[in-house]
Amino acid sequence: MLERYGTMTIDQVLAPAIDYAENGIPHYEYMLNRLGNENTGKQFDNYPPGGWNVFMTTVRFLHQAIP
Repeated sequence: MLERYGTMTIDQVLAPAIDYAENGIPHYEYMLNRLGNENTGKQFDNYPPGGWNVFMTTVRFLHQAIP
């Protein structure tokens, strides 16, 4: 779909996701307030620790696999 309809290269599309996976995301006041709420953590109980590594590996694989 990107090749047929897109105006960006696969490098341009995946670059932000790779950067966030490797370096984290900016911390905004709203997000910091949410993370400080005792109920916020419960929504992440279904995900294994280190899930970001799986995400980063997947994005890098896709980046290399798609010409």
